[in-house]
Amino acid sequence: MFERGKYKDAIKKYDKILKNDSSYIQAIYGKASCLITLGKFNEARPYVDELIRRCPDDHEVIEMKSALERNLHLMSHTTDQFSYLTRNKKKEKVGV
Repeated sequence: MFERGKYKDAIKKYDKILKNDSSYIQAIYGKASCLITLGKFNEARPYVDELIRRCPDDHEVIEMKSALERNLHLMSHTTDQFSYLTRNKKKEKVGV
């Protein structure tokens, strides 16, 4: 499903697997990959952290963690900019 772009369906499949075996590494990796692809970075974080904890030297896991951190940083930066712009717009309306 992941390969065909059916990420939400794949997540459901991984959830079923993880319900029966929460330590199944391929399901953890697959769910993390789907969540990142869908832009659900905060949801992906605990799965990626678990992968790093269990596979600290795996280069694909390290790359996934790096990609997640880049995206979270960009999201944070964008949110900060939006907050700044919103605050300044409110001040302009008030006349500050």
